[in-house]
Amino acid sequence: CLPTGGLNNTLMPFWDDLLLTGGADGIYTSVSGVAPNRIFNIEWRGTQFTGGGAVNFEVRLYEGQAKFDFIYGTVTGNGNTATVGVQRDTGSSFTQFSCNSASLSSGLKITGTLAPCTTGGGACVIPPPPFTPPSDQKPGSLLVFPFYKHDAQNKVDTRLTISNIGNLPINVHFLFMDGATCQEFDQFVCFTPNASIEWKASQFDPQNKGYVIAYTVDNMGRPIAYNGLIGNGFVNDGEYVGNFGAESFNSPLPVGAPLGAVATPGQSWTIPFDGIALDMVPTTFAVDIQSPVDTVNQKLVLAGLTGDAYAGKLSGVTQVGTGLAYNGHEALRSFSPFITGQCFVEKIIASANPKVTGTLANLIPKGEVGTLRFSVTAAVGLLMTSNKNTFYGIRTLHKVEVAKSSIIIPLVMPDCQYWITPS
Repeated sequence: CLPTGGLNNTLMPFWDDLLLTGGADGIYTSVSGVAPNRIFNIEWRGTQFTGGGAVNFEVRLYEGQAKFDFIYGTVTGNGNTATVGVQRDTGSSFTQFSCNSASLSSGLKITGTLAPCTTGGGACVIPPPPFTPPSDQKPGSLLVFPFYKHDAQNKVDTRLTISNIGNLPINVHFLFMDGATCQEFDQFVCFTPNASIEWKASQFDPQNKGYVIAYTVDNMGRPIAYNGLIGNGFVNDGEYVGNFGAESFNSPLPVGAPLGAVATPGQSWTIPFDGIALDMVPTTFAVDIQSPVDTVNQKLVLAGLTGDAYAGKLSGVTQVGTGLAYNGHEALRSFSPFITGQCFVEKIIASANPKVTGTLANLIPKGEVGTLRFSVTAAVGLLMTSNKNTFYGIRTLHKVEVAKSSIIIPLVMPDCQYWITPS
């Protein structure tokens, strides 16, 4: 019965020992409805460990709502050996519907909601979703490589690597986004566990530049949760030489759960960056920069993550509102939007760019450092510092704020076998 110190933040539709090994038994998941009003359904089909009686029940989780349902089908014994309820942490708060009593029946629905706040003189609010930005330091279900480039004449190339560090074979759908037109072309790669692949821009998109989105899919091409992907980019672009980690979007959903829903049947799918299916998308960045007086050609690169990739209409990189520039002594100047583009943009930071009162070179003089803070619609990005300077390299941008976004991607059945295996 509840409370119990052995469980932590738990929904218990039927806490008892079950067997899920029969022919049609198991745990099944599905998503019904459309964003932002979807329902994530989890169904158990099995038998009692002792006695073998059939047990069938379901949990429903509602998008954007502090609400859940327990729904019961056939329940042998009516729950007389099970505990039903919900518990916060290890028992500081709990609600118990029943404990080892015959209180369940076929067709019963139990709905759980947050109790109304009691007045205490303050505001009654539901906390916002946790701040969960993507990162280049974790595995995920979707990766973004914000930059690639090839130019044979100038011996420019980019090498991308991606690995499946999970313990299952998985299909990965790559979208190569043309930086000039925002049109996509794609490729599937199928990985066995712990397998890796490397591609050069000269192989997959010669004489061009842009960015790559890669995500895990099922055998029908539908994006699914599988936090097993990591990736890196290695850049040799003349004065820009270095490497970066792919930005990884993690999913809290069970392995194999669909990420989003059909946009156009048989043609496209919507992937939500909503903090429920996947991490939300960065909208505000803070960038440490060196003085433009003695550090030339510091370049911002941004890759957009909102819109319709299927129709060649991804966007998100254009600056929104006024930005802020600080020097190391906390002096502040604002700057008007200087980052513009559709889905991909490269912008040089210089003495007069972005434009601030008295110039950026005066604000951050020779030998000093400062910070730029600015917002976009939805993107990830890099700061690339030229090797003409003493200190140079490539790094991802610091994320300050995130927000919900989504992209529409082509829905295509994987056309490969599991041919990428560990060497």
